[in-house]
Amino acid sequence: MIKYIAVDPFLSVVTLGLILHKLPIVYKNCYYVYLDISFFDKTIMPLFSSTFTSTKIWSQLIENLLFNLGDILYLMQLAFQYMAVRDYYDFGIMVGYIVSDLLYINPVNSVWGNYNSHIILSDTSSLKVPSSFYQPIV
Repeated sequence: MIKYIAVDPFLSVVTLGLILHKLPIVYKNCYYVYLDISFFDKTIMPLFSSTFTSTKIWSQLIENLLFNLGDILYLMQLAFQYMAVRDYYDFGIMVGYIVSDLLYINPVNSVWGNYNSHIILSDTSSLKVPSSFYQPIV
């Protein structure tokens, strides 16, 4: 909207009007998300805390899973390939990588780096999704 002020002021005003017009709908939908998360905090989290002494271990596992999910899925795919050809040594290495991704490697705690990932190769390079993924569904 701001970039249109100098170029096309009328479009900027129209855009602002659309934003203000849709604001109640966005607020209503975001409030539903807020209610869902608060329900999760009030009902599910006490179950986790009763299983262990606190929710810290569960939140750490979920956080590690979220940050390393792409890497874990890629390692699982490699592990299945190694198991199919009965390469148990490399299968065990992949399982070890998955366990370390789940229990230890976390970018929030400053443990994470390019050397921890099998997907991100460097600061400017990573594995790509195969182009067959982007083909239209027939």
